[in-house]
Amino acid sequence: MNQAIGTDIKEKGWCQGSILQDGALLEQDNPKREAFGVVISQSCDIVNNNLETEPYVEVLIATITTDVVASLMYGKNPRVLHVYLQKLSGDPIVLELKPWKKVLISREEFINRKPADDCFLNKSDVIVVKTWMANRYIRGALPDDFNNMISEKSFRRKWEKSHKKMNPYISELLVKLYPEGDLKGEDKYSVNLLALVPVIHEERLMEARQEVKRIGELLKSIGMDVKAEASLEDKIPYSVVREMTRFPLEHLSFKGDNFLPLPSDFGKEPVLPAS
Repeated sequence: MNQAIGTDIKEKGWCQGSILQDGALLEQDNPKREAFGVVISQSCDIVNNNLETEPYVEVLIATITTDVVASLMYGKNPRVLHVYLQKLSGDPIVLELKPWKKVLISREEFINRKPADDCFLNKSDVIVVKTWMANRYIRGALPDDFNNMISEKSFRRKWEKSHKKMNPYISELLVKLYPEGDLKGEDKYSVNLLALVPVIHEERLMEARQEVKRIGELLKSIGMDVKAEASLEDKIPYSVVREMTRFPLEHLSFKGDNFLPLPSDFGKEPVLPAS
């Protein structure tokens, strides 16, 4: 057994977020088809020298998409993620990831391979991917009464009429409810809504603020008390974020498909900042 397998893999440049291009390893039906794998295993596990304790590398299988949905970016949907793959030459392309679409590959396969050298994920997007995967298992649940209220056809029609697209610059839409459980008697929900915007898109903060206030007005229309605000990500303490829950956008599809949080025409891809 290779006692320095981790060292050998590290020398090849493998780490979390590396791009693997090998149709056979990615278990594609057609190994010649262009395939992208995003290494999601933690970097320390990838370069561990004990093959018995860390026998595999976990890799997400990505497909290219041209139908970019804003509400599938930044990890806002727990079931589908759109992320930009940067190219050394040419424009970025958009990859679609699904958390269950992945393979375990023996670490021995990485000893004599190198990551793709003509494409990569930005560091910020690697953080999005790993946070998205982690949140699938740790995301909070909202009470049934709240979910039922925003799933009613009357609310969905109001959303469809007034909410024409999801702002692509909102990285998180968070909610805090009181009461935290189902309603009793004549109770109604008091809702704190918070939209977060990446610092690099500070100029879009006002748009995000208007967006979250529109959502707040819709919630008020079904009998909730709402306070809605938007802020840059670096202005909100983690202690505040930790107490909130991601707003369940997956309830607001208007094509009878609960798989997508919003129909594709509700949000278009954001314009990439000029380099």
